[in-house]
Amino acid sequence: MTKTISVLLTEDEADLLLAALDTEREIYLQSARDACADGSHDLAVTLGNAADRVCAFRTRLLREMEGARLRQR
Repeated sequence: MTKTISVLLTEDEADLLLAALDTEREIYLQSARDACADGSHDLAVTLGNAADRVCAFRTRLLREMEGARLRQR
């Protein structure tokens, strides 16, 4: 079972987290490309999967932020 946590963030903090996730995803994708070019296909798949997980988390965070903005109206 996955445990959940709740964290309250300001909009600025959430925006900062989104930017950091974008950077992290790009790093994973570039590392995956490099691993593939080096012939490390298993590593490339692992890094690609990590990039996908970062992207999924970013999407979830963005959805939560949009929902919070709508509730504030």
